[in-house]
Amino acid sequence: MVVALGVAWILDGLEITVAGAIADTLTKPETLRLSSTAVGLLATVYLIGEVVGALFFGHLSDKLGRRNLFMLTLAVYLVGSGLTAFTLGNGAGWLGAH
Repeated sequence: MVVALGVAWILDGLEITVAGAIADTLTKPETLRLSSTAVGLLATVYLIGEVVGALFFGHLSDKLGRRNLFMLTLAVYLVGSGLTAFTLGNGAGWLGAH
């Protein structure tokens, strides 16, 4: 369990690093051409989601057990990451691209 938790933390840190590193690239014309405001909004929503998720699942782990909730959060992450494979187009329309 400790090894799985360590791997999850490493992957989460890597995901945050990659997201931060590509933020500037998302505003370029040859990529999604997002406005700086849209990139900032995405970063804000990402952070709010992490905080709310940590509070929600932290509270549930006290009720249902940390091991059970750790497995559940891994499943939620797996499903959410897998769903990104089904995105259509470049997704820029609702993000405020020019």
